[in-house]
Amino acid sequence: MRSDKGYVVVLVLIVTGVASLLLMRELVRSGVGSRTTGASSTRAQAFYQAERGFEEAVSWLRSNSTAMALQFNRINFYSNFDRLNEPAVGSNDSTELPSRLRSQGGANAILLTNSNELGTSEFPAGIDATSGDPVDPESMFAAATFSDQIVKITVVDAIPIDPSKDYGDSPNPNPETDFAPVYRIDSMNAVDSGAHVFGFIKTHMSYNFGMGFYGRYLLELSQPCDSYISNNGPYSNASKRANCSAGSDVEARVHQNTDHYGSLQSNGTINETNPWGGDVCSDFNAGCPNKGETCEGEECNVPGLPTYSSWATYCPSNQGNTTIAANQTVSVAGNAANQKCWNNITVNNNRVLTLNSTSYPYFIDTFNIANNSVVAFNPSPATGTINLYVRKFVGDKFNGNQIFNNNNKPYQLRIHYLGTDPLVLNGNASMNAFLVAPYADVTISGNFTFQGGIKAQRLYATGSGTLRYDESGDITTISDMNIQHFGVQQFYR
Repeated sequence: MRSDKGYVVVLVLIVTGVASLLLMRELVRSGVGSRTTGASSTRAQAFYQAERGFEEAVSWLRSNSTAMALQFNRINFYSNFDRLNEPAVGSNDSTELPSRLRSQGGANAILLTNSNELGTSEFPAGIDATSGDPVDPESMFAAATFSDQIVKITVVDAIPIDPSKDYGDSPNPNPETDFAPVYRIDSMNAVDSGAHVFGFIKTHMSYNFGMGFYGRYLLELSQPCDSYISNNGPYSNASKRANCSAGSDVEARVHQNTDHYGSLQSNGTINETNPWGGDVCSDFNAGCPNKGETCEGEECNVPGLPTYSSWATYCPSNQGNTTIAANQTVSVAGNAANQKCWNNITVNNNRVLTLNSTSYPYFIDTFNIANNSVVAFNPSPATGTINLYVRKFVGDKFNGNQIFNNNNKPYQLRIHYLGTDPLVLNGNASMNAFLVAPYADVTISGNFTFQGGIKAQRLYATGSGTLRYDESGDITTISDMNIQHFGVQQFYR
């Protein structure tokens, strides 16, 4: 019996030892598992923070797309950028990311970053495509937070929408196509450690109105319309083109005695009942044997009018009244309301008011132009565009003798008429301008030539003159960049 008890004691010791070994192994395994779980949680949190910075950068691009659209239009592109044949690293990019765009005449890549360790920001200032206000993407980006992540946005390329119409940089002809930028976004916790998420952003240009003559509720054409490209030279029989684009959301109609050389579209109807039903022609052959493009109904993609802010948003205050009693040049010194806004400007008889500012728009609540006075335009620089916002033209009309821009290309004068009273353009002299009247009807009367484009609530071309759409001017119609991201990758350092 004593011998059996001894075996029992030995067996208990063995079982106890084995149990202790198993317990120690589980404790070790539990410790390793805790450390692994903690590391995984830390990595997951780091990835979450970097992903959140990435998505906020995508959101920033979407929210500020109108501030970064016109830099890529056909007029501004090669004055802002050089486009390399092969990707290379910019002198301001410390991450050695190859890209194809450079600042015009320089070696810097086009990028925005909130960390000097990733490079130095370089992005051209411009004009907001919707409001017309000056914008500075570098300052706008610097003011963003991106969930405290280090973020960099690089323009790796800008793809011509129609490559056959991109003729390259000067001294080649100006391009006849806009460019869609391709962005790369990098978001990281730190430069040398933590999570790093990056992806590419593909953009598509969006146009509020991609046509020369447009009436939201009604377009009535009793004058012939053709087109030309002012960047290639002045209008002539040799340069004229059958690309006058016109349309309406509701009803478009061409008088039966009028030929329209280009395209005609309506989301509603194209009225062809007497006295309407004029020809839409694709060329200038007599008798219009070759018809131009027409589209009628809901399937037509007729862009609408742009959206503007309220006058009080643009001009919460102003610098009062100005009377032009002697020939005078008036400039806009800055973007503050007391620099760009006037309550009233009156141009006295036989006086010339010259406007020249292209960096900042003019805002004139009431513009009183005497019948025999002139408002002339002298853009500075000479290639720039003057933006003129007016809420009231005294008499609700002006003519080509008063608004004189014949020495410039039509798109270099952009008139934003934000009043609601019907507006009449008349006279015998020609007029070069792009006019947008989102809240008013516009009538073209008299025997004069209008070169440029007009968009209004209702547009009546009833005169005995001619309409010429400046195809170079549709650069002003870019309103946005539709943005989607793809190819998102992440890694942990």
